[in-house]
Amino acid sequence: MMTRSGIEGGAIYALSAVLREAIRSSGQATLRIALRPDLKTPDLVARLSAPRGKQTFSNWLRKAAQLLKDAGCVIMDGKRVLPNGEHIAIEFLIDEPSFEPHHAALIKNLGTLGIDATVRIVDPVQYRARRDGFDFDITIDRFGFSATPGDSLRTFFSSQAAALKGSNNLAGIAEPAVDALIDAIIAAQTRPALTTACRALDRVIRAGRYWIPQWYKASHWIAYWDVFGRPAAQPRYFRGIPDTWWYDTGKTAKNVKPG
Repeated sequence: MMTRSGIEGGAIYALSAVLREAIRSSGQATLRIALRPDLKTPDLVARLSAPRGKQTFSNWLRKAAQLLKDAGCVIMDGKRVLPNGEHIAIEFLIDEPSFEPHHAALIKNLGTLGIDATVRIVDPVQYRARRDGFDFDITIDRFGFSATPGDSLRTFFSSQAAALKGSNNLAGIAEPAVDALIDAIIAAQTRPALTTACRALDRVIRAGRYWIPQWYKASHWIAYWDVFGRPAAQPRYFRGIPDTWWYDTGKTAKNVKPG
């Protein structure tokens, strides 16, 4: 996480001893962070240099403002209001400050559209109670599913779960089409049939605009002591720590100083 004070987070804390030693020995420490480790430098430069055409951020804001206006949500006294005249206000509910920076850009852009948006940080107990009771405007969650989805989908997306407090159907999805596709997934007899039903469910849910993608990173940053061996073939959806790692005596002899 980047703040006004510098860079903070688990990776920095894990490297603190190394950084202190570098500063002690040479008076300075250099830390290079690859924000897109999946891209080589020429590819990154090419992407940043590519013309954006008509899809500028300002144009996206204009389109959003027009959509709101078409829906009857106009600006009154500098604030966006519903057709009934009520001001539009949105509260993002979280239980830890580490997620607060991720909301800053969205809150700023909503303000540009005349929408009052705020972040509310509550303690874990209150957060759980409000989450279970669906007492929030917008909150954060990350859903992970098996490579072979089944009955667990009901608690996330079914009409039954939408009315059940404490369920994972945070968006309140209650659509017959979604229920039917979940049934089709559970009843699938072959892998192709399962894949087809899952893709159909994915498209229906995406079309519902139930959530806003917030952030995504295709890799995990891991700070570790270089005394471990790892298999050449990594698990596809799992970091494999510590299940597939092993203590490597050769690396230990090379990287660990006696005493």
